[in-house]
Amino acid sequence: MKLFNDLSLQFNLRKQQGAKTKFQKIYCRISYKGYRRNFSTGLWTTESSWCKVTEKVKSKEPLSLDLNEQLTLIKQKVINTYFDSKDKRKDLSLDIIQSEVFPSSKHIDLQMEIEPEITSPIEVNIISRRYLDDLKVKFDARIISIGTYKSYRSAIIRFLHYVKMYYGSKKTSLTSIDKLFFFKFESYLLIDCKFGNNYTHKVLSNTRKLFNFAYDLGLLETKFAFKFKVRYTNPHRAILNMEEVKTLINLQKLNSLQEEVRDCFLFQCFTGLAFAEIKGLKAHNIKTLDEEKWVVINRQKTGNESKLILLPIAETILNRYFDHPYCHKTNQLLPIRNNAKYNKTLKEIQAAAKLNTKLSSHIARHIFASTIALQFGLPMETLAKALGHTNLRTTMIYGKILDNKIKNDFDILKRNLKDLS
Repeated sequence: MKLFNDLSLQFNLRKQQGAKTKFQKIYCRISYKGYRRNFSTGLWTTESSWCKVTEKVKSKEPLSLDLNEQLTLIKQKVINTYFDSKDKRKDLSLDIIQSEVFPSSKHIDLQMEIEPEITSPIEVNIISRRYLDDLKVKFDARIISIGTYKSYRSAIIRFLHYVKMYYGSKKTSLTSIDKLFFFKFESYLLIDCKFGNNYTHKVLSNTRKLFNFAYDLGLLETKFAFKFKVRYTNPHRAILNMEEVKTLINLQKLNSLQEEVRDCFLFQCFTGLAFAEIKGLKAHNIKTLDEEKWVVINRQKTGNESKLILLPIAETILNRYFDHPYCHKTNQLLPIRNNAKYNKTLKEIQAAAKLNTKLSSHIARHIFASTIALQFGLPMETLAKALGHTNLRTTMIYGKILDNKIKNDFDILKRNLKDLS
């Protein structure tokens, strides 16, 4: 199971030489940056009870629930050790993993004894279940967000539904699925289901990750390559200009809940933080460096670090809710309840401010990128770090160049070229 780009985990049974019992010990193989070790989990099961594809004890077997929970706990400990090393900026090694997760286990060379290769055809429904289990582990460990997990899960469910329609059974072999299947699957999503281009592209893209997962496990000899005809296009999002932001700042005659939501929305507009991040914002995320207050967090969606200086208006909003009862009760810095209530109240604020642009928790992130950051001279590279992006192409989706920014830049260009005229 690939946990991260440089870390993977695999459970196997070890054949006990000369042992009279039918029970076999479950071993955990950890691979990190090209190095590999095998550790005893201290758990036992029979070969007939073990599923090589899901790397779990079959659910119909006695004690399967307890054994599988302990295996999941081991995965979680490995993930926690990985994150702890990142947080403390220490180099991770197999020795550290052993001391934290397998303190009483010795490294065993099982290269000749464990045969993880699966020679029988792998059914689509089994590898799909294994893939969804892997995603659930990553979601529970907060490696991926609930939105990402639901998106992947929805895609796999639609894929399995069409597999049954196309082949007549979900027990179809993974290797029997060809490019013609995906050509017809794409048409089915677009024409029969009447999904839009972007959603169809997302389903196909997420389904392709299932085949990459199977390849990483060694269940496919080569990566399954197929191209989509449908293309993803970035949706147009209307955002507030600076005058409209000022209208929100000066908006009067709001009730207490509306004032709180308005302030939290403005905090988003001046920090670029997503709803999940401002809801989870804690005191330890605010750091003082070089006499400046910084917000330093790991984004819930991607795990990437987001780092930015707290602008004066954002700092004022934080100070306003320092002694708020709800913040004390929940150990939050801002009085955020839930996303549904938040967005509903934003609609009320939009009506009160007589704004044409639809307000939502996500649009604030775009307002920060375009109206606040780029318009007032923040470089794209710095904006990417503030938004927690590792790819500038992602940042460019958020950062739209407004008309007045274009005008100001051309005014500067004309002044610089004045001597040539």
